[in-house]
Amino acid sequence: VAWMKLDATDMGRPLYLKLGFEDEAPVERWMAAAPSVAPLELSAYEPDLTLDREAFGADRSTLLASLASEQSVSIPGEGFAMARPGARADYFGPCVCRSPEAARQLLRWFLVRHAGKTVAWDILPANTEAVKLAREFGFERRRELVRMVYPGPSASRPLEHNDSYVFAIAAFEYG
Repeated sequence: VAWMKLDATDMGRPLYLKLGFEDEAPVERWMAAAPSVAPLELSAYEPDLTLDREAFGADRSTLLASLASEQSVSIPGEGFAMARPGARADYFGPCVCRSPEAARQLLRWFLVRHAGKTVAWDILPANTEAVKLAREFGFERRRELVRMVYPGPSASRPLEHNDSYVFAIAAFEYG
C-alpha cells in the first residue's frame, strides 16, 4: 500500500501518531434539522469516477458502488451526491462537485428527501464553499476529527487530491 488515510478522534490520534501517521487536515461534522426546501429534479446517479479520483487521489469505485445503492443522484459533468439513513441522523455524503452551485443543487436534493429530520454532513473545512453552504442551510459544526495519512515508501509520491471538489466526505468511517 503506497499511502493510507484515516479520520482520527482526539482519543485515537496519539496512537496513530506513534504508529507513524501524520496529520493531513481537519474534518468537521455539521448537523441540522433539515429545513424544508423547494423540490428539485435531478438525473439518476451516474458515477463520475474521473472527478472522484481528482478529488480524492485514489480509486474509490468499489466504495461508491456500494454506497450508491441507498440514495444517489448526479448532475452530468458537474458532480454527484449520495445519502443514507443513520442511527442518529440521516447522512449527506459523499458529494463531489466541480462548483458550489452544483453542490447547492445536490444538497437541496438531499434536504427535500429528509425534511424535518436530523441530518449530518462531514466537511473538509479547507473547502470554504462547503462551509458557506452548511451555514446557509442552517447547519452547525458539532465535532472535529483529524484526517491522518501514513506516508508510503520513500519512492512513492503523496496522493494528489483536490479538496475544493469535496463538498462532503463519505463519512468518518469511509473517508
